[in-house]
Amino acid sequence: MLKFIGCGSCFNVWVGNNSAFYLDTETKHLILIDVGGTTYEQLVKKEILKDVEKITILITHKHPDHIGGLGSLIFHCHYLLEGMKPTVIYPNEEEMRSYLRSIAVRDDEYRVYAPKNFLDFSIESYKQRHVELIDAFGYLLVLNGKKIYYSGDTNDIPESIIEKLKSGEIDYMYQEVTRFCNTEHTYIEKLIQKIPMEYRGKVTCMHFDDERLMQEVKEKGFNLPEVYEKAD
Repeated sequence: MLKFIGCGSCFNVWVGNNSAFYLDTETKHLILIDVGGTTYEQLVKKEILKDVEKITILITHKHPDHIGGLGSLIFHCHYLLEGMKPTVIYPNEEEMRSYLRSIAVRDDEYRVYAPKNFLDFSIESYKQRHVELIDAFGYLLVLNGKKIYYSGDTNDIPESIIEKLKSGEIDYMYQEVTRFCNTEHTYIEKLIQKIPMEYRGKVTCMHFDDERLMQEVKEKGFNLPEVYEKAD
């Protein structure tokens, strides 16, 4: 369902910052989830912005590998896409405006909405447990009639999401994972424990530390993300 621009954790520069997108080819509406420090360059090089008429960006949290390219993308829209105003989705609207002002992005160059105030499609935010200094969110959204859960960075999976997965209420689940047992990201062993084998076909892992973790994820029955390459 979603395609990925990059699928790596902060230091995995070989596969790029974790970022996913969905493009509605009929309306030319590009929906992005996170724009990390390496993401803007890849958006341009892979020509993902070509012929796009509308952009909506969901931000999970403000670590640089998830938001570091947002300002550049907004400037690209303003200067190279004839003043297009992208829409930024984040639960705290004023906090997002404050962040963008701090990097000299003007209020009139974009729109910002909390999920509850956004009407183009259904979005529900889930407060996640990641780090103490900043808030982090996952999103449950409906695109093209499919219900998608995207975890963002988190050290756990909400029980309500697991129940929705088991009951068939979630069509696609995108879950970050790490092979390191720590308190900031979802440890692979915890993921294996919480998601029974019969449901793993709906779960795509992301935010990989390295190739070794990608291989382990595949061996355990989870999916690897589809990383988009430039069309010929």
